[in-house]
Amino acid sequence: MNTDEKDMAYPPFNECQIKNFNEFQESKFMHPFTCGKHSGVKLIMVDDRLVCPIEGCDYEQRWCWKWMIDGRWKESERWVAAWGR
Repeated sequence: MNTDEKDMAYPPFNECQIKNFNEFQESKFMHPFTCGKHSGVKLIMVDDRLVCPIEGCDYEQRWCWKWMIDGRWKESERWVAAWGR
């Protein structure tokens, strides 16, 4: 998976992208994006940003990798599962 600046995605995010990102966060494929204030807490995506789900936390992020929201990671996850890590 590429991690160059050109591979970064910015809001607004559509419903399908939000679903793909949040599924990625719950998968075991790679380390999820986590809160910068609460160690290990997975970020969730809303319309225009990624946020910490802990009530009162103001941590947010305004980008993710394109492959997280277009579903490409799902194919890689299937390959890894089939061939081992």
